[in-house]
Amino acid sequence: MKSMRWKIVFFLLSIVLGALALTSWTIDRTLDWQFRRYLKHAYESRMEEISDDLSRAYAENGTWQTFMSSPSASLLLRSTGVIRLTDEEGQTIFEWDGSRRYRRRRLSEPLDLSRLVPINIQVNDHIVGEAWIIGPPNKISYSPKERLFRRTVRRGIILSSLFAGVLSVLVGLLGAERLTRPSHCLTMAAK
Repeated sequence: MKSMRWKIVFFLLSIVLGALALTSWTIDRTLDWQFRRYLKHAYESRMEEISDDLSRAYAENGTWQTFMSSPSASLLLRSTGVIRLTDEEGQTIFEWDGSRRYRRRRLSEPLDLSRLVPINIQVNDHIVGEAWIIGPPNKISYSPKERLFRRTVRRGIILSSLFAGVLSVLVGLLGAERLTRPSHCLTMAAK
C-alpha cells in the first residue's frame, strides 16, 4: 500500500509542479509583453509631449526665427531630444551638433541617426514644421532601473513558485495519506 501512496504523491506533485511551471512561464511572458507595451506607450507619450511643447513655443514666438533667438530655445530643443528641427518648407532651423552630449547625458557611443522619426508640429491645425527625434530601437534594451525591476519581479515569481511547490508537496503527502487510508485499513483487515 505504501507504493500506492507514493504513486499518488508523485502524480499529484507532478501535476502541481507542472501547473506552477506553466503559470510562472505565463506570468513572465505576460510581464515582458506588458512591459514592452508600457515602454512603447511611454515613447508615444514623449512624442506627443515634444510636439505640444514645440507647438506652444512656436505659437508664443510667432516664427521659428524668433523662437531660435530666445534663450529658452536651446534648452527646450536639447532637453526634449530634438536632433533636427525644420520649418514648414523643409528648411533646417536647428540641427544637433553631434557632440557627445545628448539630452543632458554623456554618450558612450554615437547615436543611431538611421532611426530618426519626424514629429509634425501643428499650430491651429496648420503644420508649421517637423521635429526629428531618435525613434524607438528595433530591439528594446532596458535601462538599469528597468532591468532591476524585471529581475526583482522574476525573483518574486520564482520564490513564490518554490514556496507553492513546497506547500504542494506537503498537501500531496497529507492528501495521499487520507486517500490511501481506507484501502490500507481494508488490506490490514484482510490479513
